[in-house]
Amino acid sequence: MAHYALVNDDNLVTLVITGRDEYDTDDLPDGIPDWETYYGTMLGSNVIRCSYNATIRGCYPGPGYTYDPDLDEFVAPPEPSDPEAP
Repeated sequence: MAHYALVNDDNLVTLVITGRDEYDTDDLPDGIPDWETYYGTMLGSNVIRCSYNATIRGCYPGPGYTYDPDLDEFVAPPEPSDPEAP
């Protein structure tokens, strides 16, 4: 089992899904090199592998996180400065 973040054109995470392990490539369709490409094509989004245990890409993202391609990490959204803010 692996986790994948769907990221929009602004590098904002919109959804995180559970999918096939990146090393389990026997069932990939012909011409598809990896599961990131498969899920990206299937869901019409940029897809980036992430880790529930935060062993890759900094932290486990959720909707609202940002992907920083220069750091190759997910970045948490800033905490609201107003405790009354939603």
